[in-house]
Amino acid sequence: MRSGVMAGLILFVGLTTACFLGRDGASWSAFGAEPGGSSAASEPEILEDAPLVRSPANPLLSRGPAGAFDQVKIGPRAILREGPNDWRMWYEGVTAANKASAGYATSPDGIHWTKYHGNPILRPSEPWEGGRDGRVGEVTPTTVLKLDGSYRMWYHSIGADIVRRIGYATSSDGISWTKYPKNPILEPGAFWEWDAGGIGEPMVIRVGAAYYMYYMRTTGHHGIGLATSSDGINWTKYSGDPVLTAGPRGSWNDEWFEVGGVVWDGRLFHMWFRAQNSRWDGGGIGYAWSRDGKSWTKSPNNPLWTKPASPLGKGDDYGMEGGINVLRVGNEWWVYYSGMVYCCPQNMGVNLATSPIRSARP
Repeated sequence: MRSGVMAGLILFVGLTTACFLGRDGASWSAFGAEPGGSSAASEPEILEDAPLVRSPANPLLSRGPAGAFDQVKIGPRAILREGPNDWRMWYEGVTAANKASAGYATSPDGIHWTKYHGNPILRPSEPWEGGRDGRVGEVTPTTVLKLDGSYRMWYHSIGADIVRRIGYATSSDGISWTKYPKNPILEPGAFWEWDAGGIGEPMVIRVGAAYYMYYMRTTGHHGIGLATSSDGINWTKYSGDPVLTAGPRGSWNDEWFEVGGVVWDGRLFHMWFRAQNSRWDGGGIGYAWSRDGKSWTKSPNNPLWTKPASPLGKGDDYGMEGGINVLRVGNEWWVYYSGMVYCCPQNMGVNLATSPIRSARP
């Protein structure tokens, strides 16, 4: 159980002209740049690795009461901003260990959220998802894009073999979903490959005519891989995977390394990721950047966020788990993460931290 990159952040990037949803929902366009291209290489890097500051409104969304589909915790999610006052969230609601369905919530400002009265909106049903009444089963949405008037979701599930795989679904309204009949669309690697044993938390963005999916291994020390596609359904894993892994022993990120929110701004790829050290002291959020989406550099300023030194009662006193989404709002990056209220068992909700935007680019 684990985290989306959202169309409200970047709708699409053309082959020669980048088009964005701007700071207040307006569309920007106008500079030509392809990943790793000459225009990117000729300009100095402006890194978005400022420290993250917790929102005083935390936690933004909490687990439901006993008997609710999200009674245990709220896990990873996808967040989409369709307009200045039109925010939507699809999230993992956990009923029991390895038992989860997808819920839906809306907000006028990205801070005050209301759960949909008809939750859950998408349940496990297929054998690879755990089936309708299996002892395990998940639908964990981590990316929703709105393209050509249709909502497109990428999610992961877990089967009776305790292996996570990645699936795809579409919707006309964001509530009623149709699963792709040939799911799963991405499988773990063979036992000798880096992503054997399970994959999940797909983060999908558009880059030119292509889709880039960043996903993580869900076993061992995790790690982040890249796959690309021309249609969002048929994927090819990058031969150089994994593109990011845990740090050296003794570093702040030497134990777990999990995929997070990814942004392509027409010049650089930016990623805010979750990592854990071998002391298991609550995890943290780090930042990495890339010119081509394949070769990544971690910031020397990491971590940008850690659990509070003393309890604050703001939903993350025990740290955080996977599930990071990033939106550009005004002059700030809004970084949503899974705050851990206590452990164990886990009680998690949705929290927000912000940092100033350094780049002048849209």
